[in-house]
Amino acid sequence: MWMRPKREAFRQYRVGFEVITVSTTGDPGPSGFQKKSSGDYRCGFCYMELENIPAGVYNIITTTFLPAQEGPFFLDFNTALAIKVTQLQ
Repeated sequence: MWMRPKREAFRQYRVGFEVITVSTTGDPGPSGFQKKSSGDYRCGFCYMELENIPAGVYNIITTTFLPAQEGPFFLDFNTALAIKVTQLQ
């Protein structure tokens, strides 16, 4: 499976996100990971590409560089296969 999550927010905020493995189905093999980061915080937009993702459950945590910066944002996914996305409460 291939996935490219993308986060867009207000340009004045430096944003990023992490993908954290909650559980996988079977042995994840060499492509398994505990946590991946989108890298350096960027103004208003960031993305990451992940390939050969093992089937499982993952949490995506969006962040801003400075604390208490809140506002609306978009989280988009481009995938080669269908995925189920739900919001944590």
